[in-house]
Amino acid sequence: MNKYTYAILISLASLVINIWILKQQRAGITIEPNKKRNLERTSYGLIIIAALFLTFG
Repeated sequence: MNKYTYAILISLASLVINIWILKQQRAGITIEPNKKRNLERTSYGLIIIAALFLTFG
């Protein structure tokens, strides 16, 4: 697999995290603020990792 495939897979993981957060909010299930913030940071971190992987990978 090449670097583009890895970057796409990493980005999909970030997308899954964001979709899960949205699904929980629409269902009316509350997420702890700290947990939500950590998930959002993880999602953003995955995007940065994907961009760095494309740049230097």
